[in-house]
Amino acid sequence: MIGPKRDDAISRWFKHGLLARSLEWDIGIEMNSIELVESYVLHGFGVGVSVAVPGRRTERGLRALPLQGFPPLQVGMIWKRNPSPILLELMTHLRQQAKKMAGQSSE
Repeated sequence: MIGPKRDDAISRWFKHGLLARSLEWDIGIEMNSIELVESYVLHGFGVGVSVAVPGRRTERGLRALPLQGFPPLQVGMIWKRNPSPILLELMTHLRQQAKKMAGQSSE
């Protein structure tokens, strides 16, 4: 199994979903990004754990296997009090992207 590092939210989410089914499948090859996971899978090193991101296409040659019954992966933002103007702008942009993605995923 190829996936993000064991302490990554995606790996923890996957492990939790498996444990809820009394299954265990440890990640044997840890990567720093989903893109690296997918690249290793594409080159034949095994199967991988990734996430479906609305609007992002799967690399040609890969096949997605949706995990039925797994809860959606929750993503959020945290920040310190009184964010800087740059951080406020980034937060605004991220909120807009999240709304856009939510609209695409419901189609």
